[in-house]
Amino acid sequence: MIIKGFPLIKFQSAKRIEDLQNGLIYMNSLEWYRKHESENGDIVVGDSFEAKFHN
Repeated sequence: MIIKGFPLIKFQSAKRIEDLQNGLIYMNSLEWYRKHESENGDIVVGDSFEAKFHN
């Protein structure tokens, strides 16, 4: 496997690394980030209407 560029890798358990190599990606839900932003008063990244459909 050839990796181009400068990837940033957070060290995890061997299981998580093997899962990543097999194409399984772990991530938090969009709801988790919305809650995190509102609890921490972060108004710079994203907004309350992010990923929502408006008519």
